[in-house]
Amino acid sequence: MLKPGNTTRDVAKIARKITEAGYTAEAPLIHGLSPGAGNGPYSVNVPEDGETEIKVKEFRENVPIMIEPNPCTKDLKMGVFLGNANRVTEYGGKSYQKFPLEFIVTR
Repeated sequence: MLKPGNTTRDVAKIARKITEAGYTAEAPLIHGLSPGAGNGPYSVNVPEDGETEIKVKEFRENVPIMIEPNPCTKDLKMGVFLGNANRVTEYGGKSYQKFPLEFIVTR
């Protein structure tokens, strides 16, 4: 989704998959990385049920974005801090991190 022309609304639509799976996110799903600017205009929270209003901002190439869903149970008793700094490119988000973000999930 982190491509020029896509918007924060596009991210919010995909974020609904988190709540559909029975989870929530206790922080913005994505936010900007501008020093001193807080979360900035690219901040997107996981939409609550029935929420339709979202601040729409179009992504521009080379803008730094932090992907930080921090998935948690709805009661916030279990979760994980998860983040990955990216740059918006024509091919999607390009991670600033040296190592890829991967998970091993066991049940």
